[in-house]
Amino acid sequence: MIYPLLGKVINIAHMMGLSTDPDEFPGKFNLFEAEERRRVWWDIYYYDVFISDAMGQAPSIQDGTFTTKLPADVDEEQFGPSSTSLPLPLPRRAGGDPTEVGFAYFIQKCRLAQLVKGVQRRCPRDNPNDSSDSSAERAETFESEVKSWLSELPKVFRFDANSVESTPSSKFTISPHLQAQRCELAIIANQLVLKVFLPYLKN
Repeated sequence: MIYPLLGKVINIAHMMGLSTDPDEFPGKFNLFEAEERRRVWWDIYYYDVFISDAMGQAPSIQDGTFTTKLPADVDEEQFGPSSTSLPLPLPRRAGGDPTEVGFAYFIQKCRLAQLVKGVQRRCPRDNPNDSSDSSAERAETFESEVKSWLSELPKVFRFDANSVESTPSSKFTISPHLQAQRCELAIIANQLVLKVFLPYLKN
């Protein structure tokens, strides 16, 4: 049931103009409304990528069919309908939880969705029997892209099972919420690598 509903949500989003960046409508939306519209569109984009993939379908939102920019990372406690400027995220302590005051995690999820979609577009899934050298090299290139994405994550979102932050007795212990976010990003990214190489394991 969820896949047909996703299609309806995407169509409604297009009808509402969410696929067009608010900056293209000068004077129509205030700063807060513009950011909220960007957030809603990219949330839909994220679910389109992963639900479509789970159903074995191509994403409904195609590249080049929208202009909506990624939302800004702001101090959520200071950002509201009366804001006239984007409040920058507060400085983060080492090991601090950025989700308490910022929007950084959502942005990383959106970028991960872009990565997944890009790999899907070029992945040889449509021809799983292709075992040519060029196909294998392409899969290795995808793996490198994913590893590069993981290495370029902001340090606070990088998952490290050996980090002292994961030790309960450490004074730098992170919140379970942030640890779950780190795990989700790492799991989805590495799952993508497994999917790329899966055709070579079937035989």
